[in-house]
Amino acid sequence: MAEKETPQERRERIKSVKIKIIENNPGAVVIVPNSPITMRLVNAVRTYDALDETIRSRAGLQIPFETFIAHMEAFDEVSRKIEETTNRAIQLIADSDIDLRQIRDRRLRKSVERLRNPESEQAETDKAE
Repeated sequence: MAEKETPQERRERIKSVKIKIIENNPGAVVIVPNSPITMRLVNAVRTYDALDETIRSRAGLQIPFETFIAHMEAFDEVSRKIEETTNRAIQLIADSDIDLRQIRDRRLRKSVERLRNPESEQAETDKAE
């Protein structure tokens, strides 16, 4: 009879599987969700990725090409909506008095800083020229 895996052994096994996945997929993206909405989005993207791969591989065969085109248009609409929501959230932070040091993500911090100080971005552009 096989020994039952301890919680620590299970964590180590899962960790090694994740490391192998990253090593075998150079295009892998690692996301550590920090909020419930990010977790929902990550789960949705994971499912969508599997669905999209299947749909693309069967487009024009078992899935009519017109249906595939509609699928792609729907995805573009969702992508645009996420981008619009992200931009509104960045603007919300830029319009607030949140200290930039409280923002962990460097790219987000830069985006907020550019919105708060548009003249500094222009100065950097002038300096580069």
